Amino acid sequence: MRLQMKTASVNVKPACSCSGAPKSARWTAAGSVIASLGICAACCLIPIILIVLGVGGAWAGRLAALAPFKWYFVAATAVLLGLGFYTVYFRSSRCTAGPQCTVCKTGRGVKVLLWTATVLAIAGLAFEKIEPLLM
Repeated sequence: MRLQMKTASVNVKPACSCSGAPKSARWTAAGSVIASLGICAACCLIPIILIVLGVGGAWAGRLAALAPFKWYFVAATAVLLGLGFYTVYFRSSRCTAGPQCTVCKTGRGVKVLLWTATVLAIAGLAFEKIEPLLM
């Protein structure tokens, strides 16, 4: 007697052609985080945090040299955040959604980076106003 094995055909769908966030969204999110860290470094927020954490005051004091460039960091952050939020939330997606991929979304990581950069920029700008009250 011969045994016959029936193999079930597995219908494997091709991978989604949506690759997540477009490169422009990733680059603007990363750039906005770096620029907002520049705001925090130029306005004494990062140096004070480093001093509180025990990092040498002389090294943290060198970040004060970035103070003249603060408004360049603010402008770069505003442009990159604006472009990033436009790319993520307002631009229509240009992916090839089909039966295997019905929704093309930007990844959560890009959104987290954009919102982190926004919080850092606001904290850096607000700390400049709050700092005289703390000292």
